[in-house]
Amino acid sequence: MHFLLATWGSLGDLHPYLALGRGLHARGHRVTVCTGSIYREKVEREGLSWAALRPELPAPEDSAVLMEKLMDPRHGSRRVIREWIMPALSEMHADLSAALSDVDVLITHPILYAAPVAAQDQGALWVGTFLAPILLPSVFEPPIPPSHPGAGWVGKMRPPLSRWALEAGKRRIRPWAAPADALRRSAGLPDAHPLFEGMHSPHLNLALFSRALGAPQPDWPENTVQTGFAFYDQLEGGSDEALSAEAEAFLGQSSDAPILFTLGSSAVMSPGRFFQLAIEATEALGQRAILLTGKGVAPPENLPSTILSVPYAPHSKIMPRCRAIVHQGGVGTTGQALRSGRPQIVVPFSHDQPDNAHRIARAGAGRVLPIGKLTKSRLIAALKTLPACAEKATALGELVRSENGVEAACNALEAL
Repeated sequence: MHFLLATWGSLGDLHPYLALGRGLHARGHRVTVCTGSIYREKVEREGLSWAALRPELPAPEDSAVLMEKLMDPRHGSRRVIREWIMPALSEMHADLSAALSDVDVLITHPILYAAPVAAQDQGALWVGTFLAPILLPSVFEPPIPPSHPGAGWVGKMRPPLSRWALEAGKRRIRPWAAPADALRRSAGLPDAHPLFEGMHSPHLNLALFSRALGAPQPDWPENTVQTGFAFYDQLEGGSDEALSAEAEAFLGQSSDAPILFTLGSSAVMSPGRFFQLAIEATEALGQRAILLTGKGVAPPENLPSTILSVPYAPHSKIMPRCRAIVHQGGVGTTGQALRSGRPQIVVPFSHDQPDNAHRIARAGAGRVLPIGKLTKSRLIAALKTLPACAEKATALGELVRSENGVEAACNALEAL
C-alpha cells in the first residue's frame, strides 16, 4: 500500500510521522511524507519519499522573531491558525491533492484543515491523528486553554460545567477557521467545527500519545485507537545518533546525575531568561546541569565546570541519565521525559504545553511553572520538591516503555 503522511510545524510535529513512516516502510509499504521543504533531506535520509506542503516554514536561523510571536502564551495559537494556516489553505489543499494522486491512505496532522476536503476530492482513505490529549478535548478531562497556562483548576471541572466551557471555547475560536468552513461547504462536507470534529476521520483516528498522559475518554470518536507515543529523536535522520563525546565525558565525571534543561525545537528559539535562570538555580543548589540550547546558538559564557551546554542530544539517550528534567511541555519532549521515568518541571509557553504540564502535575510526576512566572526562587523551590515525584515518575516511565506506539499504529493502519 502507499501511505501519505502529511504534517506541518516544528520537529515535534514531524518526528511522530517519521517514526510511523519508518515503521510502515519496514513492513514493505510505500511511504511519502508531505511536509515543508526544510525537512526534505531529513525525510529522504530515512528512505522515504517527500512531497511539498505549504505554507513553507522559515529556516531555523530566520525564526527567532517569528517564534517569539507564535509561542506567546495568550496569542500564539491564534496567530498560527489565523496568520499562517488559514491564508495558505488553498495552497495546502492543492499540495495535498497533488500528492494524493496515487495514494491509498492519507494520514494527517490535526492542523491540516484542508485535508478532509483533499481526501474527498481524490477518493483517498483518510486517517486522523492526534499528538496530544488537548487535540481530543473531553468533557471528562477538560483541557487547559493555551491562553491561561496557570489555570490548572480547569482540568478539575465536572462534566456539566466543562461541557458548557468547552462548547463556549469552540464557539469563540470558530471565526479563526472561517476559510476552512468555506472550503468544507464548497466541497459539500457536513457542517463540523474545522478545528475539532472536522478533523475526526470517519475511518480511523489514532491517538498517538500514552495513557500516562491521557487515558481514553467516553466522548472520543468511536473509531479512535490509542497507540502510545511514536518516538523519534534524531536531529539529522538516517541513522541512530549517539551522545556527543563532550556529553558522555560530562556524564561520566561524577556519580551525581545532572538536571537537564531543554526547550524542545520551538521555544528554544525564544528562550527568554530560561537558561540563565537554570544556571543560577543549579549553582545555588550545588547541582550539576546540562543545557540543550539549540543548534546554531552560542552557548552561555563563563559556565562553571558543573554545567555543560550542548546544542542537542537525543532525548532517549540523555534523559534517563539525568536526575530531573526541566522543559517546555511540548508533547514530544513530554513523552520522552515520561519514558525516562525522571521527575519533571514543566515550564509551558503556549499551544498544547499548558495542558500537558498540568497532566504531568495531576499524575504526580512533576510540577508546573509557567514561563510568565519563572523566577530563580520559584525554580529553586520547585526543584527541591521533585524527590517527592520520583516514585510516580518511575511508575509512569514503566507504563510508557511497555507501549509500542509505532507497532500499534501500524497494526491499526494495516487493519483498514
